[in-house]
Amino acid sequence: MVAWKAGTGRRLLVVVEPHELLRGCIRCWLDSSCPEFEALAVSDIEACGRGGVLRRAAAVLIGAHAPAGPEPWLEGQVQWLRRRREDLPVMITVDGHEPARAASLADRWGVQGCLPLSSSTDVAAAAIRLVAAGGAYRPNEAGVETPRERLSPDTKPEVAVLTPREEAVLDLLGRGLPNKVIAYELGMSLGTVKVHVHNIMAKLKVRNRTAAAVAARAGQRGPQPCGAATKPRLGSGTGNAAEL
Repeated sequence: MVAWKAGTGRRLLVVVEPHELLRGCIRCWLDSSCPEFEALAVSDIEACGRGGVLRRAAAVLIGAHAPAGPEPWLEGQVQWLRRRREDLPVMITVDGHEPARAASLADRWGVQGCLPLSSSTDVAAAAIRLVAAGGAYRPNEAGVETPRERLSPDTKPEVAVLTPREEAVLDLLGRGLPNKVIAYELGMSLGTVKVHVHNIMAKLKVRNRTAAAVAARAGQRGPQPCGAATKPRLGSGTGNAAEL
């Protein structure tokens, strides 16, 4: 049983990690990079069996990287969790050089996300937000390279070229801001922001706004047009065609 009290106003993210040092590092990183979550770090999911922890949790992150998370142990963690709250989003951490194992584990137990330990901190934060919001994250779905997808020296990757305004909107999306706040920060109308979000999703070939932020931080975003301004103009305008 863990000691945890509700009342912080933040969403609860349960971290299951057998290694104490890594468990503490993940919790500290979440506190700084994902302040909207309250991280509860435990060595075994059964520690969350009382006190309404699972009922309040937004998602669970389980360490599945070898040798800390051998498959029998991981299977037990996921099955125990599913018996008590089947709808709770689950993400597992995996070794970055094991994309095939990651996909196999995700398919076998129906987890919503696989997070390679080789991911950047920005990608990891965006992926966790995506899964907690009800989405799904797989390394190859967000542009993370796997061995079979490595390009030859003569092959150029396909990247999305965003306008300066789209870049500005995407940066704020990555911070988890809603459209109304983005409109205020960038001096646009709400309708203009929605158009930019739609165009960003189309260019990055993703289905939701959080996935767009994940894809951008995974390297799918291309260079800005030459001569474009890099910083948005702040203000309180209502937006017009020039903003597009």
